[in-house]
Amino acid sequence: MNAYLTLPLVQAFFCLTLAVLVLRKHFRSFTHHLFFLFLISLAIWGIIIFGMRASPDIEHAYSWDRWVIPLSPFMSVLFYHFSVNYTAAKTKRWLLPAFYSICLILIPLAATDLVFSGMQIKPYGYAPVFGPVWPFWMLLLFLITPVQ
Repeated sequence: MNAYLTLPLVQAFFCLTLAVLVLRKHFRSFTHHLFFLFLISLAIWGIIIFGMRASPDIEHAYSWDRWVIPLSPFMSVLFYHFSVNYTAAKTKRWLLPAFYSICLILIPLAATDLVFSGMQIKPYGYAPVFGPVWPFWMLLLFLITPVQ
């Protein structure tokens, strides 16, 4: 196995290990539960990327990568939620429910070809073919984090 295949598994292993350590030390803390969920989603991300990279053909890689796209809005909102709780930052009360609502709207959109329409082979391996909504999708995900 080369580094291209191994690194997502290493990432998943360390995320799962850290997730166990986080909950073992602070089981009753809501903030630590948020961080735990974020780490679990990162571990799932690594496992999906490994499955995609280890796929024998484009069709199998596409079926694996289909699971990564809906995970991204959830991870962005979860990281924002954790950051706000951990830092005790003051935010508007409607912001978190709005972000989670946007997340619930974006997840079904990921099932369409508007965001992600297929896979292609690049010199390094499989790569996604993005749809016309992809730039707006990424802009929204990156704008969630710095909003206060």
